[in-house]
Amino acid sequence: MRKPVILSITLAVLIVSCQNESMEAIKYRITYDGNGNTSGEAPVDPDGYSEGEPATVMSGAGIERDGYSFGGWKIGDGILKPGDRLTVSEDVELQAVWLEKKYRVIYNGNGNTEGTVPVDDNLYATGDTFKVQMSGTLRRNGWNIKTWTVNVNDVASASAYAPDYTGDGISVIPIYNGVYHAGHAWITVGENDIEFVAIYYP
Repeated sequence: MRKPVILSITLAVLIVSCQNESMEAIKYRITYDGNGNTSGEAPVDPDGYSEGEPATVMSGAGIERDGYSFGGWKIGDGILKPGDRLTVSEDVELQAVWLEKKYRVIYNGNGNTEGTVPVDDNLYATGDTFKVQMSGTLRRNGWNIKTWTVNVNDVASASAYAPDYTGDGISVIPIYNGVYHAGHAWITVGENDIEFVAIYYP
């Protein structure tokens, strides 16, 4: 009678042991998706994680998307930042979050002693076009503002009315030297903030 009892106990131990080994073998994967990135590759996490085991969210430094900045990793309705901790109970995929880059247009009075420097509160994306603001009231030590100057490397393109314009329907001419007549130039935003600096004449 004792042999069957011993056999039953042995089988029970083997079953429990196999179940424990099966549970320990379950590992979940975390994958990263570049979500439209134009260069670089999304990171790869080589590790597997048991249920409840914390994982560290990886960096997005290796990927880029033209016209956008990296904003973290999306999971469900939430966004995780590199270095955040994540626990999983299943395989999960994190998708890169991209934020459209916006640029400022700044007007610099360049030491003006009279008048008010224009302010542009808008934010512009690459490819947006805006008109350079007028600033006829600016003066510096009795000198009137003549024009604005800007680093041509900070703009995608520019055009201006011909000097002898008479109103609507006039021709548009390109400007190459980085000098823009106040109120008569249209600028296309590139991938930098744009600063206009006032130039004066006696």
